[in-house]
Amino acid sequence: MLKIFSTIIDSVAAYSLNKNHSSKSHFYYNPNLDLNWTINTTVPKIKYSKLHTIDNYSFGQFEYKSKIQNGTCNDNVNIEYKTVLPANNNIIFIHGWKSSSFDKLDSIFLKSFMNNNYNLYYYTMPFHIDRNDTGYSGEYFLSSNINRTITSVQQSISDLTALISYIKSFSTGKIIVIGLSLGGLVSNMLCALDSRFDCLISLFYANTLSYTVFNSIPGRDIKKDFIKHNLSENQLTDYWNFINPSVYTPQVENILLISGKNDCYIPINDSNLLWLNWNKPKRIVYNCGHSGIVFLKKKIHNDVFDFLKNLNFVNY
Repeated sequence: MLKIFSTIIDSVAAYSLNKNHSSKSHFYYNPNLDLNWTINTTVPKIKYSKLHTIDNYSFGQFEYKSKIQNGTCNDNVNIEYKTVLPANNNIIFIHGWKSSSFDKLDSIFLKSFMNNNYNLYYYTMPFHIDRNDTGYSGEYFLSSNINRTITSVQQSISDLTALISYIKSFSTGKIIVIGLSLGGLVSNMLCALDSRFDCLISLFYANTLSYTVFNSIPGRDIKKDFIKHNLSENQLTDYWNFINPSVYTPQVENILLISGKNDCYIPINDSNLLWLNWNKPKRIVYNCGHSGIVFLKKKIHNDVFDFLKNLNFVNY
């Protein structure tokens, strides 16, 4: 019964997610791909824009130049921040595919992290929110444009490693990365490439994008474009293997993975693959679908904070 309910809810949500998109084909592939990762260990030049202060917290934005070329709308990395002095530790939030805000993550974590005097940094992935000039947040990040999808993940890693360098330039506190859905895949790739942060929390995370496209509800429109151009799932798996976290080894010790048993966005067998290939780190599987991020907020909050409390990263 729960599986049926989860499927219905995920299906309705996926319809809403997919209804706003352009009608044109995005299909493109050039075999001359630059399959390298840009890890930025130097501090980027930051331009600040402080908005306001509430109690001890400063709220604002800063930006720096991205090292990856991926459309003019993505030339600058825009980071929203909520910072406090003195701060204990630091959080980097990475949103999900086609998100228009960080509301889902804030609704679960914001109050408790602020009560623990954490600095909060919100990373906007390429082609989302204010890094999007297409009218449809996220559509150009994951699409049938094989090269651009790879470049978007590469750019995210480049941008995030620069952000880590910035945080470490002034903070001795822990750095915790929390990714959701597609942001979970990006956070998992970051965990495989950069050992300079202290904890990964990956929520309802994507893994093998070719599998997601060909076997999930949200991937249906992209799948149709690939089929129209006679590209198989196996071919796409080969092309996108470079951005598959489960073929890498994690560089961070403290890992919490959270999945939904009945997830119609990210099938559980693909989530299992990452967990197994990463030698079974701490993992929680809820009896829910992808919509568990909405319906299980309290449960997710408590499980995450129990994990962090056991690491002595928080008090609550």
